[in-house]
Amino acid sequence: MTTDTWLSFAAEWRRFVTGATPAMIDDFIAALAPGEAERLVHAWPLWARQAQLPPPGPWRVWLLMAGRGFGKTRAGAEWVRWLAETGQAASIALVGDTADDVRHVMVEGPSGLLALAPSSARPLWQRSLQRPASARKHRPSHRPSHRPQNRRRNKPRNAMPENDNQGGDLVRLLTRHEGRRAFPYTDTAGRLTIGVGRNLTDRGLADDEIDHLLANDIALAKSICEDLFGTAFTAACPARRHALISMAFNLGGPRLAGFTRLRDAVRRGDWDAAAGEALDSRWAAQTGRRAIDIAAMLRGTSG
Repeated sequence: MTTDTWLSFAAEWRRFVTGATPAMIDDFIAALAPGEAERLVHAWPLWARQAQLPPPGPWRVWLLMAGRGFGKTRAGAEWVRWLAETGQAASIALVGDTADDVRHVMVEGPSGLLALAPSSARPLWQRSLQRPASARKHRPSHRPSHRPQNRRRNKPRNAMPENDNQGGDLVRLLTRHEGRRAFPYTDTAGRLTIGVGRNLTDRGLADDEIDHLLANDIALAKSICEDLFGTAFTAACPARRHALISMAFNLGGPRLAGFTRLRDAVRRGDWDAAAGEALDSRWAAQTGRRAIDIAAMLRGTSG
């Protein structure tokens, strides 16, 4: 879809909404399948103000010069999301004053890439590599503006040279020699090992590997919450979402699904009851301070 087609679609939608009666709009929404409804909610051209949409025709620079509350971050994030999801750009740089500014505003903020994407296309935030990876494998990278030289390459410093793994021969050789295990085991020398010969006893995990595992586990826990709590989870404030994600992270899907009264309380918006159900459990006795913190976050009384 080109930019002009994108804008034309938005104009047609506005004409429909302007000319339709409330009953016509209700009938239209009621006829949508769940997947179609989600796409409609996340179709930014349908909800954006005209000033928040990119200019039509060919252009090289799109400048949004406006005050607070205009929606500049949202407009930029939605534009980047559209580029990634439609394959219009293979490489996208998110440039800000500092790396923290980019991460907290453009990526993790309330109008950032992670918050805006539908569940079916939500990027995986690879913090150690300073980039989110989209569902279409496009990888917007973020760089602080005071380090422009870093925009020239986005390859991990210790990445394997391509000629060392020509045709995958080295990976196949090592996998044949070491084996490939998804769960820890003790090797012939008595060392705890996982994957393809990773010696956990002596080497453990590097920080970037820990970050990668954590990002994957957070994405899984969030997906569990979306499945179990539905729109009550997505509509909750960040602190309550984080509390539920922490429970899912610790318990896993099947055990959290067993908290049926907590699930019912969350779905009807009774956060005090949800907090009480979290504390009135064997899990709370096992986790101690963690359960107390999560209950306070669910109630909205955490400091």
